[in-house]
Amino acid sequence: MKKQFLFLLAVFIFFSGCAQPFASQQPAKRVSCPKNDIVVLSVIGEGVAPQNAISPTQAMVLAKRAAVADAYRQLGEKLYGIKLSAKESVKDAVLKDSRIVTQVSAIIKNANIINNSYKQDLYRVMMELKISKNLLREYLYYNN
Repeated sequence: MKKQFLFLLAVFIFFSGCAQPFASQQPAKRVSCPKNDIVVLSVIGEGVAPQNAISPTQAMVLAKRAAVADAYRQLGEKLYGIKLSAKESVKDAVLKDSRIVTQVSAIIKNANIINNSYKQDLYRVMMELKISKNLLREYLYYNN
């Protein structure tokens, strides 16, 4: 059973156009994907250092974590869209309460941090995701 699985895996990798050879194999002729078939999604995530941080290092690390999370959220918005809920309350022809709630649910893989900076308690992360046009079409088709 294990040999059959390994054989099927090897056949799959052999027939996939952009596969990398296994490390134990001799370097084979590599097939590269055409550059024009790739779409690059770029976002800039921002995170602010909390005021109650114990040290400047902790403040920087927490700001970076927030910036990375913000960047992933933005990538999720671009790929999958946003679920938006709104509610307003009116009493005596006057707006009493207005609430807007947004939600993003996404799976993001292989996003890379391209650039980062930390100035005046603000951490900025530039993140990009390279994705094939075919896969991008599938995401857009599935979500519409």
